[in-house]
Amino acid sequence: MFLSFGILVFLCLLMGLSTRVVLGAFDKMAVGMTTKGKIAAASILVALSTSLPELFVTLASVIEKKPEIALGTLLGSNVADLSIIIGGATLLAGSLPIVGEYWRFELAAAFVAGISPILLMMDGDLSRMDGVILIVIYIIYLSDLIMGGKKKEMLFQAGNKKLSGRGVPAVEMVLGIIILLVSGNWLVKIGAVMARDWGVPVGVVGLLIISVGTSLPELFLSAGAIMKRNVALVFGNILGSVVTNATLIIGVLAFFHPFSIVRTGSYALVNMAFVVIFGLFWMFTSTKRKLERREGLILVGVFVTFVGLVLLFPSI
Repeated sequence: MFLSFGILVFLCLLMGLSTRVVLGAFDKMAVGMTTKGKIAAASILVALSTSLPELFVTLASVIEKKPEIALGTLLGSNVADLSIIIGGATLLAGSLPIVGEYWRFELAAAFVAGISPILLMMDGDLSRMDGVILIVIYIIYLSDLIMGGKKKEMLFQAGNKKLSGRGVPAVEMVLGIIILLVSGNWLVKIGAVMARDWGVPVGVVGLLIISVGTSLPELFLSAGAIMKRNVALVFGNILGSVVTNATLIIGVLAFFHPFSIVRTGSYALVNMAFVVIFGLFWMFTSTKRKLERREGLILVGVFVTFVGLVLLFPSI
C-alpha cells in the first residue's frame, strides 16, 4: 500500500516536471510569430498550461476504461486549485491583490465553466452530447480570450529567459508528451490498485489524491510568480485551469467515454465544495479586490473539511 502511494507521488512529480518541459518547448517555438499569432498562442498556452497532467490522466482513464478516476481527478483538481493552491499562495505572499481589468471576465468564465459539468451531471450520467456542450463552452471561452486581447505574454517572456539554449524545442516537446502519456497511464493503474487495497471507489482516489498531485504545476507556477511579484499570473493561471478542466477536459472524457455515475454521493460532496469555495473566493476578492492571509487560511480549511467528509463517507 505504501509502495503504491510512493509510486503515485513520484508519478505526480514526474508529470509536473514534464509539463514544465512541454510548456518551455511550446514557449520557444512561439518565438518569431506575428503579434496576432503570439496573442492566440499565449491565450491557448495559459488556458492549457497547467492542465496538461489532468488531460493525460483523462486520456489514460479512457484507454483503461476507468472514467471515474478522471472525473474525480478533474472535479477535485478544481476544488484544490481554488482552495489549497490559491490559499497556500496567499499564505506565502501575505496577500494577493487583484490586478488588471480581465479579472471580471476570468472570474465569470470560471464560475460558468465550473458549474456546467455539475448541472450536466444532475441526470446521473455524462453523455456524448454533454461532452460536445462542454467543448463548445471552452471554444467560446477561448474565442473571447483571444478576440478580447487578453494578453498573457508574460509566460513567453519568463519562459524565454529561463529556457533559452536547451536543445531543440520540438524534441523536448515530444519527449515531454511521451512522459506525460506513460505517467498518466501508470497513474490511473496505480490509482485503481490503491482503491482496491483501501476498499473505496476509484473516484475517491481521484478526488483526494490524484487531483492534488495533478495540481502541482499550479502550485509551482504560483510560488514562482509570487517570488517574482507577478500576481496577475497567479489568478489568471488558476482560473484558466479551472475553466479548462471543467469544459475541455471533462468534455473530452464524456465524448470519448460517456458513462453513468453510479455512486453520486462523493461527486455531490465535491460539487458542493466547489460551489462553497468559489462563493467564498468570489466574496473575498470582490469586496477589497485582494485576498488576505486569513481568507487564504479559510479556503485551505474548507478543503480540509471536504477531505474529511469524503474520508468519512467514501462509499456514499
